[in-house]
Amino acid sequence: MKNSLLLILLVFFTLGGKINAQQHQLTDKKDKAAMLEKMKEKLSLTDQQVTDIRAIDAKYENQERTLQDQMEKLRSQHVALRKQKKSEIDQVLTAEQRQKIGEWKNKNRKGGKDHMRNRHLENQPHKNKHKGIRRSN
Repeated sequence: MKNSLLLILLVFFTLGGKINAQQHQLTDKKDKAAMLEKMKEKLSLTDQQVTDIRAIDAKYENQERTLQDQMEKLRSQHVALRKQKKSEIDQVLTAEQRQKIGEWKNKNRKGGKDHMRNRHLENQPHKNKHKGIRRSN
């Protein structure tokens, strides 16, 4: 039972938490300009509204960049911590158990890709595993 729990925790923490901070950033000025242009078109913004939004964006830019840098640093620290944890758990497991984990991870990775491909083909909305969070198409 103890080994099963360790295995589940190991897989959960190894496969989970893969966040690519760059996907969530709009730091490139071209991306920001394109987004503002799209907002202008879709929302029929006036020139004054566009000017005001640019000023607001500039006001928060440094704070956002600082937070993004901090998140990247924390992500790197988290990755290092997970590697250290995995190394310690590997020392507890037998060679056969470590091999089974590797096989299980490979199977889950392949299954995850198939799931995403099938969901896309079926045009179904993604259901986030976190309670209460759902994405819509």
